[in-house]
Amino acid sequence: MRVLIVEPQTIVRASISALLAELPGIVLADATGAGTDVVALARRSGADVVLMNADVEDADGFALTRALRSDSGGRTDVVLRLSTTRVHEVQYALDAGASGILTRDSCPDVMADALDCVAKGRIFLESDTIRHLVTAAVAVPPRARISEDPCLSPLTDRELQILRLVARALNNRQIAAHLMISEGTVKAHLSRVLGKLRLTSRTQAVVFAYDCGLVTPHPRSRESA
Repeated sequence: MRVLIVEPQTIVRASISALLAELPGIVLADATGAGTDVVALARRSGADVVLMNADVEDADGFALTRALRSDSGGRTDVVLRLSTTRVHEVQYALDAGASGILTRDSCPDVMADALDCVAKGRIFLESDTIRHLVTAAVAVPPRARISEDPCLSPLTDRELQILRLVARALNNRQIAAHLMISEGTVKAHLSRVLGKLRLTSRTQAVVFAYDCGLVTPHPRSRESA
């Protein structure tokens, strides 16, 4: 199994590379800290699995997951490392096509188990993640209407449109074409959205949109490990 590592922190990237070098049956296809060329790099390196930090630099890890799955026709699996196992973030990762989900604190043995699991064609979720999903599934409160949700009240109608499209993994150029506005205007709106919501990245905006119910994951059946 050939694995491509996508991790912005140099020390962490080196540590994961060293770990994979010790695992039987695994070949390090390549490693990068930037998200801009991940799809092309995965194709060139012949990666079977991409082990990726969802907060990769210069890109949205969830959108990259969709792109990797689409470009490979579903042949390249993606194991995402998340900063949290909040239900909506996990759901969005699965909806994007992730085959495995880890936290950044996952121990080496768990990481090895995840790679082995996805190599066998199964979905890997840690036990705590499964527990969170099950708890949410059996105790979902009625969702407040979007117009009444105070977390979205600072945003204008146009900013809500922008946030919704960002959460659906559209890039700025695609959003501009969809709304028939300039790419610069999209960037300005998105900057105001991040400022009003006190967020620092596009990925955080995606998770926020799901947490507030502005968008919901598409239904998809998944096999759990």
